Amino acid sequence: MVDEPTELPEGTEVDLRLLDPGDALDVEDREALHRALTASQEDVDEGRLFDAEEILRETLEVMAAAPLRPKMTWEDLKAITREP
Repeated sequence: MVDEPTELPEGTEVDLRLLDPGDALDVEDREALHRALTASQEDVDEGRLFDAEEILRETLEVMAAAPLRPKMTWEDLKAITREP
């Protein structure tokens, strides 16, 4: 029984399937994910946290003040921010 308007003829049988494709992780990727999650939780437990809003604000301030450099590398950006 369908509780929504449809253009299917009366009596049409429809196969219903749950839409849960899961993910595309293989065993190795899933193990890597779990290792990363464990390491992240250890950082939280040990107080090794950074305020994302503060980091983004500081980064945007640095980027806004810096001249446009189309070929700037990640190392160049780190050199002009507080990150060593």
